[in-house]
Amino acid sequence: MLVKPIIKRIKYYVITPADVYRAVKEQTRSEYTYLLESVIGDEKVARYSFVGFTPVGRISIDKTGTSIDGKIFSEEKIDGKDPIDTIKQCIGHNLVVNSKESPRFLGGAVGYFSYDLIRYWLPYFEEKNTALKTPDAEFVFTKDNVAFDHKTREIEIVCCCFGQDEAELKDDTAATENRLQEVEEIIMTAERRDTVFREPKKVDSSSNTEKKEFEKMVEKSKEYIRAGDIFQVVVSKRIGADAADPYETYQALKVLNPSPYLYFLEFGDLAIAGSSPEMLVRVEGTHVITRPIAGTIKRGKTERKDRAFAEEMLNDPKERAEHIMLVDLHRNDIGKVCKFGTVTASELMIIERFSHVQHIVSTVDGILNEKSDAYDALRGTFPAGTVSGAPKVRAMEIINELEKERRGPYAGAVGYFGLDGNMDMAITIRTLIQKGNKAYVQAGSGIVADSVPEKEWYESENKARALLKALEMVS
Repeated sequence: MLVKPIIKRIKYYVITPADVYRAVKEQTRSEYTYLLESVIGDEKVARYSFVGFTPVGRISIDKTGTSIDGKIFSEEKIDGKDPIDTIKQCIGHNLVVNSKESPRFLGGAVGYFSYDLIRYWLPYFEEKNTALKTPDAEFVFTKDNVAFDHKTREIEIVCCCFGQDEAELKDDTAATENRLQEVEEIIMTAERRDTVFREPKKVDSSSNTEKKEFEKMVEKSKEYIRAGDIFQVVVSKRIGADAADPYETYQALKVLNPSPYLYFLEFGDLAIAGSSPEMLVRVEGTHVITRPIAGTIKRGKTERKDRAFAEEMLNDPKERAEHIMLVDLHRNDIGKVCKFGTVTASELMIIERFSHVQHIVSTVDGILNEKSDAYDALRGTFPAGTVSGAPKVRAMEIINELEKERRGPYAGAVGYFGLDGNMDMAITIRTLIQKGNKAYVQAGSGIVADSVPEKEWYESENKARALLKALEMVS
């Protein structure tokens, strides 16, 4: 299939990606839509935001099989044994025509991978039930895409036309050019409308892991650490509550926790609203980038206090050791797909500040080898060590033993595979999952040798309750 993105650039001044998304939903009633938004962070991670609608293809994968809809996806030679390979087989055959002046994302597959993707690579894992019935992977391909360049203050409207050959592509071009004008008209109708939040009202919720059970997980994890099986493992729990309006919930989450990776996916009766601070992996051309985050401390009320807290964190031997361990893990992960000698820590243990906390962050990058692509880079880094542990495979085996249910989207990845071979994936943390009339949040705690079980319980509880506050603001 030939794909030709037709691009039009316009300036924007006041409207936001969220305003355009709302206008799209009101005027198109598109059942499958996405909003990938950045509102905080430097140009390296937060330059672009994207809105997509008018789906022309959809892929849903779980252990019962693979569902593929849409003429642009090829169903030939798809074995369904590995979800990442399936996505590649579906869209990798598309040939992009005339995309030299495209934005970072000119169209492709947008969606998520559940943490449970690991069951396809580690088939001996126990098959566990879960109250959250979501696919192991789900991606959509949209005809209409809107890219916001926050640096140049430009909107790039990207509408794709399709054809099996040049003649079909030419036939579709005129209609697509008309569609470009229609999308611009939708953008022009978008209005600045801030969501009005109510006084937070406590919501009833229930956890799948009680305090004593969680503390037992921590103790068992420490036994494995003492035995030399692992250095660290991240154990988690899930809390369920009644759902609220998904879009308003996303807006509340954005206010509570503005992040470089904000995402809102509406896929049928499933809505995923997240505010992740952490990239899993990005590929631009042959450049592979990961940015491990490990080490968190609160913000100070003054710049001087901010610096003092940051120095305290940087001088903490435990925080330093944990961060360096994860940097080494990331170097090893991308080393599998990069040219020998190109993997470096281009930034090591810098401080990044967010609305309520500051983190220790490093950047590990390299150059893809000739045999590897973005799909291989994802496979090499998935799941992140910051949500599993180290060594990674043994930590995942312990998680599978200790946690009651499959994790679902939590601790997986959300983002896109571009038609041009680029990819950008965030770690699915600080995220609300809404399925039907139920909402779920999940939070974990990194367990090391000197972890105190009760403190780890409260850490996971505080993380989960901070997410539930978004529901409380709109219920």
